[in-house]
Amino acid sequence: MMPEHTGASYQGIAGQYARQVDTNPMNACYERPAVLSLLPSLAQNRVLDAGCGSGWYNERVAVNGGKSSEQNSAMCYNKS
Repeated sequence: MMPEHTGASYQGIAGQYARQVDTNPMNACYERPAVLSLLPSLAQNRVLDAGCGSGWYNERVAVNGGKSSEQNSAMCYNKS
């Protein structure tokens, strides 16, 4: 049986994740371009980024004219 998961385990790795995610080839070259290619236009739409990590997708939503809501708990698209 797995031990109970608490937010403390995430807090312990959050800083390390944020420092390396932008230069990690898997994220920068594959995951992010693939996810962005699947999304419709974000302009004038609201996006919920659940499990937002360092907030990279939230920034992309704002840059592309959308409104983002972070819930650090997959990126859900909700046309307004």
